[in-house]
Amino acid sequence: MLVFIKLVHCLCREALARFPSFSIADGFQQASLPIKLPTEELHPMKLTAYYVKKPLRLRSLLLLAALSTIGMGSAQGGIIANFTDGNSSSYVDAWKGMPGQGWSNAWYIGNNSNATASASVVPTNPLNAGGNYLAFNFVSTTTNRAGTISRGYESFGDVDVTKVRELSFNFRMDSYESLRFVSIFESNLSGQLINDSTNTNWAIQYNTSSNSWLFGDGGGYVSSGSTVGFIQAPVDSNVNLFVSDVYGFKVVIDSENSRYMVTVTNLDYEGKSRSTGLSTYTSSWLSFDLKESSLINNLTFSIRNSAASTSAFSIDGILIENVVIPEPSSFALLGVGVGLLGLKVRALKRVRGR
Repeated sequence: MLVFIKLVHCLCREALARFPSFSIADGFQQASLPIKLPTEELHPMKLTAYYVKKPLRLRSLLLLAALSTIGMGSAQGGIIANFTDGNSSSYVDAWKGMPGQGWSNAWYIGNNSNATASASVVPTNPLNAGGNYLAFNFVSTTTNRAGTISRGYESFGDVDVTKVRELSFNFRMDSYESLRFVSIFESNLSGQLINDSTNTNWAIQYNTSSNSWLFGDGGGYVSSGSTVGFIQAPVDSNVNLFVSDVYGFKVVIDSENSRYMVTVTNLDYEGKSRSTGLSTYTSSWLSFDLKESSLINNLTFSIRNSAASTSAFSIDGILIENVVIPEPSSFALLGVGVGLLGLKVRALKRVRGR
């Protein structure tokens, strides 16, 4: 039993390292729960008392320990885009780059009429990953114009795109004037301007209906009108979008079961003393309707302006790798262990009370 609590304590430390401000979204309740673990080494019995003191802490313990296992057993290496090789068509990790190392094609850039999209690799004012990054600029001369960049990836080395995979990247909104939305999604099509129910699986979005990052659940999108491309029934992360802040995203994609899970973290939240919204959020499993029919997945970053205006964003630190999802039996095992811990502590209290 003492070995078990020590193991769970280590798992929780690992989880909090990856999810610094944990938000419960598991059906128990929706609340921000800043959990602080003891920094000093405690006797296992004192650790036991710490965890079973409050029921909410017990439930959080289960979720944290489960979250800590997501990503364990990751493949060695991965499909990477750090833009190390600058602006070139002779290297893979560049703009626009060339096919290779898991990328099925060079980066694509496009826009509809009365608009201009451009991009280049720059080293100044880097994102969290540091060094080179891709800066995207979009200018529209009329209303409701869109621009996009995308790149397809496929199985490579240890990465099997038919298996559960984790996509991570950093994103920064550098400026905008009359922004309608920013969408980040995967599609069966290259160069898609907006997410839609036909060709899109998972989707992350910021739009004018909310000041925070939204996640699609069920694959429904507005198909026409002034809000075309908006997610119809979004899950709200309550992580606000601030211009110049860097956001770290982790998307776990389970294509076989048509589901995905997102973690978004404002990496500048504390440094810039932000006082609204959450600093980080991890969703529960979300669904998408599209059954992937292609072994090439097109990672897409799209922007749409509502009026003649200019917008800009930057991306960096893209990594795609396979991960292991905790099976239901893992949750059951943790539940049994924590239940036994509770019985043990109650028994000790009865003994000491005599």
